[in-house]
Amino acid sequence: MDLVKVPSAERLGVMFVDLDGAAGSIDSWLAPLRALIGQDFAIDAVVAARDADGTALIEERTVRANWKTYQENASINVLHESFTHELYHKSPEVPRIASGKPKFTNHLDGSLVAFSYADEDTANTYERLPLPHAGFAPDRPPRRGYFATLYPNINVPTHSVFVKVNLCVPMAPAESRLHHLFFFRPEAVTRPDFNAIERHLRESFHQVYGEDKVAIEAVQKARASPVARQHFYAPLWDAQHHRFNQLVLDDLERP
Repeated sequence: MDLVKVPSAERLGVMFVDLDGAAGSIDSWLAPLRALIGQDFAIDAVVAARDADGTALIEERTVRANWKTYQENASINVLHESFTHELYHKSPEVPRIASGKPKFTNHLDGSLVAFSYADEDTANTYERLPLPHAGFAPDRPPRRGYFATLYPNINVPTHSVFVKVNLCVPMAPAESRLHHLFFFRPEAVTRPDFNAIERHLRESFHQVYGEDKVAIEAVQKARASPVARQHFYAPLWDAQHHRFNQLVLDDLERP
């Protein structure tokens, strides 16, 4: 039997495989994400966090929910922050709205479903880590942070010193496997205190993951309710939800 060439490419620490050869250019698919985040973050310069043996510090966890339920919460649900997370509940800057106007910007472009916020608007929300920022030059720190979803299953949150890549893999109708990896500037990972700071960052996210898990799995159970379809999209908060679900419907209706 002749071997068949299977196109593949590595981007953002993820190996993409085109099994039927009809997926098109991976760089075209990633272009909206790169164009958005690349305004502030040197995404071609950052490197993966690794342990002393050089192994990438990939974290894995399981959520008892359909992948779509997870994705609805992962990067595109702005309103859930103050209800779900202690960090945001304590923040005077959340919810992200002031005088009736949102302090975040939606970015809907092809498979990209994202929002951004001014870094200066989170001074009392996010901890400032003592690492070199992930911008383009020492005097050019990122001015904005991003929570980006690239449909169907990649999430890329960023903030000041890091770019984080999350991969959501469906395992069953009500089970998803998550893979997480942080990326930093090369000069950050060579610092003697890097491992301690990176460990502290991961521990901070563990609390967020636990809080999200409770909410996501509760939503998954609620989808069995007879009133689950009685919902609506709020124009201010749900533009990203609407776009994500439209992408799902487009795939379901495609011949």
